[in-house]
Amino acid sequence: MLTVFNEHILLFVIFLLLNVIDWITGRAKAKAQNKLNLDTGSKGMQKSFIAISFIVFYDNKYI
Repeated sequence: MLTVFNEHILLFVIFLLLNVIDWITGRAKAKAQNKLNLDTGSKGMQKSFIAISFIVFYDNKYI
């Protein structure tokens, strides 16, 4: 598993950075619309988790 991260560390760092940016902008948008609550945040986190799961599965499939 560690070799996967070592080979593609740049892609994982970029993906993590994009997730953080997405989280910050989503939070700012929800706060501006007074819709900041736990349900909105958990839906976004679920989408990110699903995306990460697909990426890890796809990458491990071809090792």
